[in-house]
Amino acid sequence: MTRIGVIAEDSSDVDVAKELIKKIKSSNSFCVRHFAADGCGKLRNKCRAWAHQLHLKGCSVLLLIHDLDKRKLAQLRGDLIAALSPCPIAKHAIIIPIEEIEAWLMCDAKALKRVFSLKKSPNLPGNPEYLVSPKEKLESLIWRVSGKTKRYINTVHNAAIAKQATVSSLRKCPAFHEFERFVKTELN
Repeated sequence: MTRIGVIAEDSSDVDVAKELIKKIKSSNSFCVRHFAADGCGKLRNKCRAWAHQLHLKGCSVLLLIHDLDKRKLAQLRGDLIAALSPCPIAKHAIIIPIEEIEAWLMCDAKALKRVFSLKKSPNLPGNPEYLVSPKEKLESLIWRVSGKTKRYINTVHNAAIAKQATVSSLRKCPAFHEFERFVKTELN
């Protein structure tokens, strides 16, 4: 059984990663150990120590997931590489959803319709990664399309949306491609 370490900003990001790994990896012979930082500052400060802890727990693969938010991609990637180096887990990837992981969850209208029991599928942008504040946009979208009867709450709904979303729809987001490639090639 492959032990996968996940370090992310919060628990809902870890839950999304687990659901997406299940979709991409053909075998369910893996388990996830994780650390959720409850914020990006703590993640950057603790990621190396947490990677070491995950290595001690038998993780042979590591995913570090950090939203871009309003930062510059090259600068954030460089900061995360420096914070994680030297990484005690050889097979690792730094995944940076543009702008937030919630952009990935705005790729599949049918998944949103099912999770929220909507009467119609919402109209979604071609590439949600171009949206500013996708979490807030998703909240507003669900509220509007549901006729102001349903509320999106990331800690409650993110994993359910990820579970329903198709990999082909997630490919609309370029940042998802790195996640998918890493899971397909490094998790064996």
